[in-house]
Amino acid sequence: MLPDLKIQQLRYVITVVEEGSFHAASRRLHRTQPALSMAVRELEQRLGQNLFERGAKNRLTPFGEYCLPRFRDLIVQHDRMAKEVTSHADGRQGHIDIATVPSVASRIMPSFLAEFIARFPDLNISLHDENAHYVCQMVAHGEVDLGITSLWQSDEELEYTHLFEDKVGVVCHQDHAFASLKTLDWRSCRVKN
Repeated sequence: MLPDLKIQQLRYVITVVEEGSFHAASRRLHRTQPALSMAVRELEQRLGQNLFERGAKNRLTPFGEYCLPRFRDLIVQHDRMAKEVTSHADGRQGHIDIATVPSVASRIMPSFLAEFIARFPDLNISLHDENAHYVCQMVAHGEVDLGITSLWQSDEELEYTHLFEDKVGVVCHQDHAFASLKTLDWRSCRVKN
């Protein structure tokens, strides 16, 4: 049966080695020396071998020398995994796929993404620029997590949230019927066109 290795005990062994003694390690760890010694002794019992020489408690046995780099590797992996899992649970890590129309991709997304990435450096973002219709299709088919588009048509599979409005100007010849209008909407364009 495999022994249950407690990360905290492995940290204690590494700290004793780094500090050069149980006394210095106990100060650094804010633990009493007897508590630290007892935790290391418990680990040695689980492993079935001494990690430190009995006469010189700050010197590793050959078994301890063998274990030390493996303890360090295990702690690095443990800490990295704990950070990744916590970040993912907090929404600070993962992958987001976004589809957007080219005008938004080139004009709005660069500054938005720069700020977003600064706040959430562990999130990976893929940005796809497509026409408005295809952005909606990509969202509907689950190819992306969200889409930003100028075209909105009611669709039972999609939820739409209005983000902002963009002012669009019309350029026409001064003799055109639109030139005399103060305002223009899309319905007017269809009627007069």
